[in-house]
Amino acid sequence: MISKASRKLWDEDVGLTGLLVVLLLETFVIYPFIDSDFGGFAIHLVFIGVLITGVMAVSQTPHWARVVAIIAALGLGSHFWGYAYPSSRALFMALGFRTVLTATLIAIILMHVFKRGPITYRRIAGSIAAYMLTAILFGYLYLIVCTINPEAFNIDVPKLSGDVHALMGRLTYFSYTTMTSVGYGDILPLSPSARALSMLQALIGQLFPAILLARLVSLEIEYNLRRRKTKEN
Repeated sequence: MISKASRKLWDEDVGLTGLLVVLLLETFVIYPFIDSDFGGFAIHLVFIGVLITGVMAVSQTPHWARVVAIIAALGLGSHFWGYAYPSSRALFMALGFRTVLTATLIAIILMHVFKRGPITYRRIAGSIAAYMLTAILFGYLYLIVCTINPEAFNIDVPKLSGDVHALMGRLTYFSYTTMTSVGYGDILPLSPSARALSMLQALIGQLFPAILLARLVSLEIEYNLRRRKTKEN
């Protein structure tokens, strides 16, 4: 029953629009205005639900869904562990699982955006969601770098507490400014690893929209040609 419902959700691309709404709330409401772990944890639960339904929809067997469910459970467990017993190891594990989940969700979204068929507004919403998720993914990577090296950026790294969520908001802001090549200069990467990630993200930020637009246009042209041939026959 759950598998059928998830397939219907993603086959009709409704999940793409819903995910974009969640990302907009997270980016413009949760991160800037909520300085606690609760908002991030709630959004994390939504991510897990969308991710599992997406995997169940695209996989021919339930094995991938089980793997993702295990990763999600480990991520939630490490999150609770870090909340009860703050430590750099718990934070690193939680961020690692979130990074894997976010990267998997990006792959699932792009599979649906690039599938054959007409280019609807929901698939365009999915492409925007993939772009925003990429920025959030790099935000997690930057936070991992800060966990390893607190002097990786010219910002104050808080102790292992709820303030880490506020730091994630600042690094997500830095991620968006880097990806869009705005670069206000208020946050600067100082360590070699932080600078390498910043250069990689800046490159992705330039190439992603161009490649995505070219692919969507080619899919629309291909769909119109096939529909025209079907009418002629």
